Amino acid sequence: MKKVLLSLKGIKMKDIVVICPIENIYTNAKKAVQAYRYDNVEILYGNMSHGVKVAVEAVASGAKIIVSRGGTYHLIKGVCTVPVVEIKVDAYDIIESYEKLDHDVNEIGVVGYNNVIYGFDILKRLIPKKIHTIELKQEKGVYEIISYYAKKGVYDYIGDANIIPIIQQLGCNGVVIQSREETILTAIQEARRILSATKDEKERTQWLI
Repeated sequence: MKKVLLSLKGIKMKDIVVICPIENIYTNAKKAVQAYRYDNVEILYGNMSHGVKVAVEAVASGAKIIVSRGGTYHLIKGVCTVPVVEIKVDAYDIIESYEKLDHDVNEIGVVGYNNVIYGFDILKRLIPKKIHTIELKQEKGVYEIISYYAKKGVYDYIGDANIIPIIQQLGCNGVVIQSREETILTAIQEARRILSATKDEKERTQWLI
């Protein structure tokens, strides 16, 4: 996994900072930024509470917009004073993660904040498995929640990066939902659109004064 700097203090951040909870997002964000030559986008690693710390330091160092995914996005949005754009989990991301599971299993647990698991409700009609959508409300208590389902015989899970160590600790199987380059690019382009609109509004306000 790519390591973030221990502190961003004293380092001038670019306008847009993508905070990546997993290696897949870090790698694909780098590819997207390089392909489109976006010179105002910074890519950093940070997951859950660590991602919040990175976001706060990035904003203090000049970042104007934060981009992230899943539970990390959820937590950052709750504390940041700048716009926070979500890397959404779409149907293709969901299908790719499902394909990595052992198809002989009868039940699957899908774990995450509501912005991660909502798409699985649609797939319930398409997948011939019993799917438990397990919505998280906060970072604490995840072990107890998954343990409850494991005791009921659910041993295979799909979810955000933060749940995998807990799933493995309980002796279960877990697959992290990946994000395709296209999905990440869409979020970065939305962040750039917001940045441009904010700058235009600021210029109009200054012109009127």
